[in-house]
Amino acid sequence: MSGGTRQATDRLSSRRREALTVSSAAVGFSSAKYNPAGTALPNGQAAKRAECQCLDDDIRYSKDGTDPTATTGFQVTAGQDFVLRNIDEIARFRAISDSGAGGDAIVTGDFLG
Repeated sequence: MSGGTRQATDRLSSRRREALTVSSAAVGFSSAKYNPAGTALPNGQAAKRAECQCLDDDIRYSKDGTDPTATTGFQVTAGQDFVLRNIDEIARFRAISDSGAGGDAIVTGDFLG
C-alpha cells in the first residue's frame, strides 16, 4: 500500500450476525444471513468475510462443505477467533462439537460486506 490508500477489506462493515449452536451433528450458517438471495443484507450485498468466535466449548470445522467429525477438521477452542475469508468459505462452513467437549458450543459469525 502506498499513499495511505486502504485496502478494500479495511472498509468492510458489519451487515448481519448469527449465533450458531454447535453440538454432535454438523451445522452451518444460515444462507438468509449472509446471502443476498435471502434479502437479509442491505442493498442485496453478499457477505465478503465472516469474523467468527467460538464460545462455551471447543469445536471442529471445515470450510470446504464436508462435514467435520468430532476428531477431524480445524480445531477451535472456546474463546478463540477465526475468519472465513470469502462467500464460498462462509457458505461451505460446517461445524461440530469437539470429541472432548462436554456440551454445546456457540459460534458467532459477524458477516461483513
